[in-house]
Amino acid sequence: MSERPAIPDWLQGSVRLVALPQQQDQRGVLTPIEFDVLPFAPQRVFFVAGSDAGVVRGMHGHRTGVRLLLCIAGGVDVEMRIGERTHAVTLRSDGIGLLVHAGVWMQETYASGESVLAVITDLRFDEELYFHEP
Repeated sequence: MSERPAIPDWLQGSVRLVALPQQQDQRGVLTPIEFDVLPFAPQRVFFVAGSDAGVVRGMHGHRTGVRLLLCIAGGVDVEMRIGERTHAVTLRSDGIGLLVHAGVWMQETYASGESVLAVITDLRFDEELYFHEP
């Protein structure tokens, strides 16, 4: 597992990094996620894959809810904004996830075509819950 990137004080309470357990042997790496230990009740899981290097996705925030972002393969740069303040972290397939509460605008930039991002959220899809301006 790599070293956790830092989350600045102004984002504390809205964003935090979560270390997920990983089991590695000669067959590869297993990262289990037990839903009953998450700090929210999952309602939906989705994956983003097949984006070319440099593709930017997201570009919105959520008015309610919680999301856990986990990079499954490759790397994904996540830029977060609250008001005029911005901060970015790079997620890799190292078991470090990003837990994001409502009110944080985000965009994700994919490092390569092999990058895969998994998102677990406590809300079903409803675009009316989005805000598009940071």
